[in-house]
Amino acid sequence: MMWERVKDFFSCNSFLNFSPSIGSNTSDSSEEDYRTIFSRNSPGVAELFLLNTKNSAHELRPRIISSGLRGSMVLNRRRSYAQEDIARLPKILDVDVRLDVAIKARRSQRKFIGKKIDLDLISTVLYYASGITGKVKSPWGSMGLEAHPSAGALYPITLYLVSLNAKHLGHQVYRYDQLKHMLIRTKDYDLSRLLEVFIDPEDIWVDRACFLLVFVADIWKTMRKYGDRGLRYVFIECGEIAENVHFVAQSLGLGSVDIGGFFDKKLEDLLGIDGLLSCAVHSIAIGVTR
Repeated sequence: MMWERVKDFFSCNSFLNFSPSIGSNTSDSSEEDYRTIFSRNSPGVAELFLLNTKNSAHELRPRIISSGLRGSMVLNRRRSYAQEDIARLPKILDVDVRLDVAIKARRSQRKFIGKKIDLDLISTVLYYASGITGKVKSPWGSMGLEAHPSAGALYPITLYLVSLNAKHLGHQVYRYDQLKHMLIRTKDYDLSRLLEVFIDPEDIWVDRACFLLVFVADIWKTMRKYGDRGLRYVFIECGEIAENVHFVAQSLGLGSVDIGGFFDKKLEDLLGIDGLLSCAVHSIAIGVTR
């Protein structure tokens, strides 16, 4: 009976061909069940990801990250920039909305009205998304602790801000520097090119949003310590930052919506990243809805 329900679910909700051999639940291995359910000539990327990032007691080996490598991670975050490329962020606003109220009120908002917002709102969203909320001393120097959890405190996610209707920023791409709480201008962009990035641009009024946050991952930062399973941790961290963004946006009276439907190469070209060492994994549009 259980397998019949599973079979009906996949028949209605998936393009996968279901194996006619499924008729019982006598398999001892959940992995065998999985392979039977998703039987096809060649496994898909999602299946390979799930299977290849599983921990096994027989294969798990301690992975040691060298002090030199860890130290380089800390130092690499300390960069110097030309003054004309720096956008100083004002002091963050007090957020006095209770967490339970923000959770209950949060809804995805797709229809923005194009109203411009001040930098203090952007500053507050960025700070509570992944800003430095504490510091800890280490053998490699002082390390900033960001507003979200991160496996091994490696922080592989960098936020890129694509300005749309934000005062004083123009149509430009910025990278958020958490250590100094400031924006670094990386390049200009063409609005028509931005709209071509999304698979269904009419579903979400991106051009009327105030800004777009793009989550850019350096997946190797985490995978060189945790191996293939580190990719799972990167995606988990992405979700944790996204949750922070939605709650603080809601608390500030702004609307927000996740946008996972984008053409990766087009978005990465727009940001000026290579798509390998740094790749776009998620985006959120934030703006005024009323």
